[in-house]
Amino acid sequence: MYVDIYTGIVSFVSVVMMLVIPMLFFGIMKEKGRKEWEEHATYYSECLDGLQGMVSLKAFNADAKYVRDIKNYGENYRRAIMAHLKVTIIEGTFSEFFLRVGTALTIAITGLRCAYGYVDKSLLIYSFFAIGAAFSPMLNLISAWHLGFQGVSGSYSLSEFLDTKSENLMENDVIGREAKNRQELESLLDEKHFQNVINGDVRLSFNKVSFRYKGAKKDTLKNISFELYKGKTIALVGPSGGGKSTIAGLMMGFYRADSGEVTLNEKVMNNENTAFFGDNIAAVWQDNHLFFGSIYENIKMGKPSATDEEIYEAAKKAMIYDLIMSLPEEFDTGVDELGSRFSAGERQRIAIARALLKDAPILIFDEATSALDRENERYVGETIQSLKPDKAILIIAHRLSTISMADEILVVEDGEIIDRGNRQYLEENCELFKRLIRGVK
Repeated sequence: MYVDIYTGIVSFVSVVMMLVIPMLFFGIMKEKGRKEWEEHATYYSECLDGLQGMVSLKAFNADAKYVRDIKNYGENYRRAIMAHLKVTIIEGTFSEFFLRVGTALTIAITGLRCAYGYVDKSLLIYSFFAIGAAFSPMLNLISAWHLGFQGVSGSYSLSEFLDTKSENLMENDVIGREAKNRQELESLLDEKHFQNVINGDVRLSFNKVSFRYKGAKKDTLKNISFELYKGKTIALVGPSGGGKSTIAGLMMGFYRADSGEVTLNEKVMNNENTAFFGDNIAAVWQDNHLFFGSIYENIKMGKPSATDEEIYEAAKKAMIYDLIMSLPEEFDTGVDELGSRFSAGERQRIAIARALLKDAPILIFDEATSALDRENERYVGETIQSLKPDKAILIIAHRLSTISMADEILVVEDGEIIDRGNRQYLEENCELFKRLIRGVK
């Protein structure tokens, strides 16, 4: 229905300006929003870091200084918010100006044109409703734009992460739509796991492997070669920082060799088959992580389809069962985000139970007994000894009792294997090994 061209032009210009204004301010709002999110991330990460390191801060009487630092981070965050808010208010003011003035001007022109007879009086009320219908959604759009831009600002960091290209990023298995709940997901993951697990002889090889961390000036590992198979236990010994844990990380597929090959039953590790390596290796790391939940759930992570009896048996082998049963809620005892209610040795034994439950043909123990007392170390050592005939085991250790379990000992220094052999041979022929042994006796 035609009303008046001048009314339409004023209304159209006002609406167009309300769409143009956000576009004009988009660049500066994007930059201010990015800065706000960066300060937000810094502030909250520092707060979390302080909470997690509270014991160390108190021990070094550094809590007062840390509080001052947190205040500075908070002030930087506040300034970033205000700078972003300032631009948002200016942009909103212009948008509101064209909304309010455009509405009033359109109504005024319509009334004036009606008074001079250019607009039929019978259409005046209809015109007012039409003007309201044109501008009212724009008011909602402005509000939605300001709310949505917070999400837009935060999405840029996610987008940058998702767009990261690297030859060393491992690919994840795609989980189909058939997994609709936690039980079905656990069943699906367990099914995929058993499809990849090697039954029978297992053989993992490093063939002249070299590796350098990104940004490092020299190789972390140089020309590493060894072979690990069922029934064999290898121990890696050497000074701290020599590359022992990096070898374990390469075995698990955390990194990719810069040269040489890591193979498992003649399959060369690449981005497409890291799941195959992960399914056949269980690891207990020097710094074990317990997830929020219960002890039962943390151990069951090693094998999602495990029965209660299997979980209890794994806990017994790891010498943690009696301690768990002494707790008021037993296996249902809650674990906080970092497992801080448990000692380092207790966390280590829970992690050992998790690895034993997985029942993978290859086991990695990276200083797995370093936080255990002598009695529990002996018990766990007996467990490892009982596993030796059926597993391929890699041990990284400094304790003589743990090293002595190995069939072959590799002495690693500055990223190279400088000698290898059994304990007796190395005690007679390797000066570095003799120094290490003297330090642990």
